[in-house]
Amino acid sequence: ACRAGEQVFISYGTKPSAELLLGWGFVPADNPHSAVELEFTLDRATAADPDRISLCLLAAQAAPRSCELLRIPGATEPGPLAVRILLTEAQPLPAPLLSLSRLEKLRPAELVALRAYLGDVEINRRLVAGEPLIFEARGKDEDRSEQDSDELQQKRAFFAQMEARAVGDLVGIFKALLAGYPTTLEEDQRKLADGFGQGEPPIIMALTLRMVE
Repeated sequence: ACRAGEQVFISYGTKPSAELLLGWGFVPADNPHSAVELEFTLDRATAADPDRISLCLLAAQAAPRSCELLRIPGATEPGPLAVRILLTEAQPLPAPLLSLSRLEKLRPAELVALRAYLGDVEINRRLVAGEPLIFEARGKDEDRSEQDSDELQQKRAFFAQMEARAVGDLVGIFKALLAGYPTTLEEDQRKLADGFGQGEPPIIMALTLRMVE
């Protein structure tokens, strides 16, 4: 119980700064839950490829706090899988983002070959952990013929290229996000230091939100 005149505190929960600004009209200077939302679709993850959908859902649901399913393909939903990923300072590259990006790069035949080589248990483990989907030498590979060894090297090289493309796409996405801001972080910091928006809380809060993002 509270005594008369005693200050009462409430908790807004683990909400990002953008949600606090829209819902309650303020932006904390230091919010550990600040996040940038990234929405995208996985064009290969459609109802026509249920195995890929299962793998994508496994990767996405492994971290429900950082990944939200916006659309799940099915009999009544013909569109591809759509997700929203939260990028935070603590997790700028969450496991679902990495795994979904890698799955999107694999054509159907390539995905079948990878699953056959790694096995369902191992590929599922890598997807949950956000680890690269690449071919690695196993004990039985040491006894293969020279021709098989060359084939294995080709597979390794291919999936290494796929990994590079997936990472390259993410770099392009992040650059596009940064390009959407009208100013740089350094410019916003200088504006606040110079007194820009003095006496106008909405301007100051908008700048603060941009800076924490």
